[in-house]
Amino acid sequence: MFFLRNAWIVPALPVLSFCLILFFGKRLPKKGAEIGVAALAIAFAFSLLTAGAWIGQEAKPAAEVVKAHAAAAAPAEGDHAAGADTAGGHATTATTVQGGEGAGGAHELSGETHHEEKLRPAVERKLFTWFEMGGLKVEFGTHID
Repeated sequence: MFFLRNAWIVPALPVLSFCLILFFGKRLPKKGAEIGVAALAIAFAFSLLTAGAWIGQEAKPAAEVVKAHAAAAAPAEGDHAAGADTAGGHATTATTVQGGEGAGGAHELSGETHHEEKLRPAVERKLFTWFEMGGLKVEFGTHID
């Protein structure tokens, strides 16, 4: 989970290397190339570890992930028209298939089993707020989905 929570480091390393090369590049034997190559190699390794952490993350039932995402993104009171079923400006819908007589249709006849869809929950980290203007809040962070 460390790599998923700190994915912002991947793009920060090239920015840091740019600043280091800008200020110290002329003084180095290879004019800063060693800083750039090292930073990109570390960023690549970090991104591979982040991808591995994402792939290794436990998948949860889709309905549970959608419900948790909708609850986290629920707007404050008064943000949207009354009665609108929205989460974070996006419409949300929940569909439930209930088992009953003939609910399986062709799947029951062919002997196929229905597997519940599983998703990996998104990892979101808000690092800081850039600015607020009126009702608009602009935040900086990462969202891995």
